Amino acid sequence: MPEREQFWSQPPDWESAKVSADGVAISVAPTARILQLSGRIDALLASCGIAAALGPRDVCDAARYALRLAPASVLLVSAGPLDCPAGWVDDRTAVSDLSAGMLCFDLCGKRADDIMALGAEYDFASRGALPLESSRLRFAGLRIAVCRRPDGWRLHVERPWAPALWSWLAARVGAG
Repeated sequence: MPEREQFWSQPPDWESAKVSADGVAISVAPTARILQLSGRIDALLASCGIAAALGPRDVCDAARYALRLAPASVLLVSAGPLDCPAGWVDDRTAVSDLSAGMLCFDLCGKRADDIMALGAEYDFASRGALPLESSRLRFAGLRIAVCRRPDGWRLHVERPWAPALWSWLAARVGAG
């Protein structure tokens, strides 16, 4: 039986991966911890200094933020250390450490909205926040979480699907 790895392209070196062309750039965003919080999460978010979870249209420029996934589930992302152990916090709140299993890509520049529009039937150009909207959506055929950044978008993808998303983005940027 032939080796199956010959059918898969090698993922980029994520620490140095960058693509830019024609006014848009993609890069890997620095993240130290990515946690999924489920259950009664308000007190735990407050202890991390986060007032509310964000939807995909809310602008996020903080180094630590939470993305709304479902009514009682968020993705907590931090560029720096985060003192929150995985497991049951109490009998109603679970913390799952996804740090090793996810990557975040920043898509920035004047064409960022145009490229986002190619990946999903979603109004990325709209600035009107919807208070209960989930940040998780199907984009380029993959399930990811997104948030608006001041200069573009951040895409949160599970690590096994990261090379596929990277290739898709690079092809649309014009460098693939």
